[in-house]
Amino acid sequence: MENNIVIKSKIKPGSKIYFKTLTSGEKGSLVSIDNYIIVTRGKIYYIPINNIMINLDDFYIFKTKGEINELIDVRNIRSGYISIIPIVPNFVVKHDQELGIVI
Repeated sequence: MENNIVIKSKIKPGSKIYFKTLTSGEKGSLVSIDNYIIVTRGKIYYIPINNIMINLDDFYIFKTKGEINELIDVRNIRSGYISIIPIVPNFVVKHDQELGIVI
């Protein structure tokens, strides 16, 4: 029996998205005004997800599926947020978008 848990973004109007600039370490946040955000390269984004109980340290592996694998690099999942680094510029993360599965 598989116990895979699907991780989906949870971006709604008013969702707070945190980020950190990779080169300077500057931290900040933004608030979504729609059901998506556009992320740019050079920052790590902390995006809310559908399951606040998931901690990547408790699982063996995280897999991205399909084309998302070539678009983002997942760093961690903790406390209801997934941290991603965009690989391509101006990548759109939509509400309820599947970002991967934990096994």
